[in-house]
Amino acid sequence: MTGKHAEARPGLRSDQVAARSRPPVFPSVLIGAEGAALAAIAWLDGSAAWRAARVLTVVMLTFLAAWFIRRAGRAAQGAIATVAGVAGTAAGTGIASAHLAKVGLDATAILAVIVLVPGISLLGWGAALLIRAMPGWWRLLAVPAAIAVLWFVLLPLTVAVNATNRPPGALGPATPAQYGLSYQDVAFRTADGVRLSAWYIPARNGAAVVLPGAGATRTSLLGQAAVLARHGYGALLLDTRGHGLSGGTRWTSAGGVTGTSPRRCRSLTGSPAFVRARSPCSASPWAVSRPSSRRG
Repeated sequence: MTGKHAEARPGLRSDQVAARSRPPVFPSVLIGAEGAALAAIAWLDGSAAWRAARVLTVVMLTFLAAWFIRRAGRAAQGAIATVAGVAGTAAGTGIASAHLAKVGLDATAILAVIVLVPGISLLGWGAALLIRAMPGWWRLLAVPAAIAVLWFVLLPLTVAVNATNRPPGALGPATPAQYGLSYQDVAFRTADGVRLSAWYIPARNGAAVVLPGAGATRTSLLGQAAVLARHGYGALLLDTRGHGLSGGTRWTSAGGVTGTSPRRCRSLTGSPAFVRARSPCSASPWAVSRPSSRRG
């Protein structure tokens, strides 16, 4: 009896050890779902080459994460799941909030929610694994570490994703005519060949101001243009790239109308030339004014 039990116990122990050491399948499934939704979002915007590059990058990173998490130890599994969770939570929250706030529940917002759900799940599971892997009193550092990750990593990433993934804005029904202003529908080419659409309100005092929206259409500038027009100034109200009726890839600027990104500067370089063609004005990248003349 003793010998039989002694022979049976090692077999039971090895089965139990194998069952316990076998990594769970659901983290790989969650990573795959998150990556598939991110790849679908990456395919929705940009040129064919740019979309292909982004999708390929997402697929490769997803495959590597799913492969490593099946073969890593507990602490490494927690680290991989936490990184994937932070990425999915930031991307899902940032993209979904940007689209829901501007255009409502569209295809991109739905895909972003699909990214968000696995992201939150992976973040929670990975954090739990990391805490369990900490020895003794080191677990007391879990709370400050979680706050630091939330404040210095997750929040900035979410804000950055939201700012750079806002959907293009529609032009809207409002026009300068609703403010009693005469205007012209105009278009011109930027220094890099992108066609921008605008409204031009002629000046009465010989000065015109270029009003580029900050990640918006020209309709958002009508109030400012009306104030300028009441004081005799002309205005060129631009649809920014990828918004309204303008071409190009949309962009946003955290600095508002004072941003100085390369694409913003290339957009504005064509604006003074356009206004000069309409009136004898001297121009800077931001405003156009008639040269002063001295009477002798």
